[in-house]
Amino acid sequence: MITYKDTCQLVGESHDGYGDKQIASQTDIPCLFLQSSSNTHSNNADIATADAHIYLDPTNDLLISLGYKIEGMTLIVNTLNGADDKKWYKVSRVLVGQRKLLDNNVDNVHAYLHRIIGTE
Repeated sequence: MITYKDTCQLVGESHDGYGDKQIASQTDIPCLFLQSSSNTHSNNADIATADAHIYLDPTNDLLISLGYKIEGMTLIVNTLNGADDKKWYKVSRVLVGQRKLLDNNVDNVHAYLHRIIGTE
């Protein structure tokens, strides 16, 4: 089993009277956050990229109620584990790990992320 050493917040969004998004709820979920970044120079341009992915606790009640379908939702992650360094990510893809040939239980929820806020 995975040891979830981090905590993230799954953001529930709603729309106001003008159609703008606003935060409706934030739910803490135990997780294991992994990130990488790179910087390259090509064709007279500096290119900085950042990739992140996260393992979410599959026993979380909110994730279960959503059927693990969180693509397009927003996660707030404290990237330095304790320091106030929160980054906002959009979930782009979710892989649900199930033991299909044995007991069909969900062992892990692996999500791929794209950073949307906190990109300094």
